[in-house]
Amino acid sequence: MKTTKRIISVLIIAILALNVLLIPAYAAETAGIDVLQQKDPRWSEYPYGSSTLGRSACGTFSTLNAVSYLTKHQFTIDEIHKWGDYAGRNFYIAGQGSMHSVAKGLADRFGSEYNFRCTEKYEFSSYVPLNGTYPKTQAAMDIIWNKLIGELRQGRVCVGMVHGHFIALVDYNPQNGKVLTLDSAADMEKRGTTALGDWMTENELYYGSSAGKQYYKLRCCFTFLESTKKATINDMGTAVDTNDFFINAHITNNVNGTISEYGFEIGQILSNTTTVSVKADDRSPELDVFMSVYNLYRPLAPGTKYYYRVYAVINGETYKSDYTSFVTAGTSLCNLEDITVTEISQTGGKISFWCHNNSEENVSGYGCYIGTEPDNMQRYNIDTDIQDTNANITLDLAGICGNLKSNTEYYYQAYVVLDGGMYLSNTYKFATLNVGEQRFIIFYLGNGGINAPQYQTKSYDHDINLSSEEPIRKGYKFIGWATADNATEAEYLPGDIYSGNRDLTLYAVWQKDNIEPENDIEKVDLDEYLLGDANGDNFVNMEDVTTSQKIIAKLIQPEKVYEFCSKSADVTKDGNITMEDIVEIQRYVAKLITEF
Repeated sequence: MKTTKRIISVLIIAILALNVLLIPAYAAETAGIDVLQQKDPRWSEYPYGSSTLGRSACGTFSTLNAVSYLTKHQFTIDEIHKWGDYAGRNFYIAGQGSMHSVAKGLADRFGSEYNFRCTEKYEFSSYVPLNGTYPKTQAAMDIIWNKLIGELRQGRVCVGMVHGHFIALVDYNPQNGKVLTLDSAADMEKRGTTALGDWMTENELYYGSSAGKQYYKLRCCFTFLESTKKATINDMGTAVDTNDFFINAHITNNVNGTISEYGFEIGQILSNTTTVSVKADDRSPELDVFMSVYNLYRPLAPGTKYYYRVYAVINGETYKSDYTSFVTAGTSLCNLEDITVTEISQTGGKISFWCHNNSEENVSGYGCYIGTEPDNMQRYNIDTDIQDTNANITLDLAGICGNLKSNTEYYYQAYVVLDGGMYLSNTYKFATLNVGEQRFIIFYLGNGGINAPQYQTKSYDHDINLSSEEPIRKGYKFIGWATADNATEAEYLPGDIYSGNRDLTLYAVWQKDNIEPENDIEKVDLDEYLLGDANGDNFVNMEDVTTSQKIIAKLIQPEKVYEFCSKSADVTKDGNITMEDIVEIQRYVAKLITEF
């Protein structure tokens, strides 16, 4: 029974949040992709179910890191919120964490949008005889390790479980037998990992790092992901002089189709590039191409930064490389300096800059590119002649762009047009203001109880009624909410008006119930009622967790009696199916977690 209890507790357990410090950094091994950290203050307090991303979303962040490494996609804050919101609503268990199926669930929802899919999900307890909750025999470890290495060698990545945590396992080095591990909760004292990514041996992943840390214990749940991109393009360019730039591209065709066209997109700004195409007809699995920008495009401006990327059309579908950049040689005819945004308001601001004209030509136009994303900005132009060698130019954004969105971060570049060429500044950013549209979050924490209300959002200077829902706790009476977890008196009651302009965390305040319950949890053998093959398929696995959750939900209807593992759901043995039975079951799940 003890072994069975541990195996089932692994299936029921969801990953508890880990309190660690943020170390924002880049790993050389991850090709410039951020190893996302849960505790990054840009999103750590964003809701994740009834918890937050920082405390409980290691399953989601491990999937984000795995997908980022697989597809080389750098996730934005909005995308992280979108993934976290979806996972929090569908794969979070209150007080416990993310379900084992979170990576597969995210792949099913976002795979087509982000070019990846889930290939397999393994619960190794169904394949390998395990002693306890993680493999302790070398034979069991070798089966799991060989499966992991085999998948990584085929270019796939893995979202795996270690003791109480999800991690991303994304690459394998056959020369030293190490696996690249990306940890979304780096520098936890017991683990000793970093936010740079760690190459770890089989022994370290099972027993701990070389520094003697004992946190990693590779578990029995792996989810493998692979890219769905059907072609890859690697390119390298060489700037020769101010007039030319050579692009050498290697196109890998993974669909055995016809490469009918290739070429490149080029420009001084990502949202305003020119496409240059070359016809081709090559059925080989790989193709090397060589392109001269001078012959295919036009002479380049001296001392100027250009962006470009290579593309190929295979079987009628277009595949593109990532953008890269180069700077031409020579002295620029025009330099823009001292770029600032002043008088920021809810409608924008004023962009000021110095235009240093080193030619005898007049500046025939100027303006700016502006947008909420650096690679998707819109151009705003003013056609006018400026004859001064050094001119101070000011752009009123409200006048040329119209009112911008309030309380929003914008990217911008200033530019001038000189002798038919465009000269741009670097990319900068600023944020508009409008306190009337600020939003604040109200969190509700059960403080020992369950069924706390979902979070609420409040607008600046707009009153809001607090949630009328009340949590429950066996043996206690709920008397209200307070801002401290040890409060004995309520500061707010359900439905009260809240007027503050700040985020608010409320803790349930409990009063001991004088009525002693007839049954004590220690006297009830919940093994008889809770554990086992819930769906009757003769296997104990994740499917039983799902069935169990559904049954617990059904217990809310006290007029009906449901069977649980071929036993009555009346765990308190009082002859009725009531909310007390739900509380007892939840307490037992918590007990399994602490015992493990």
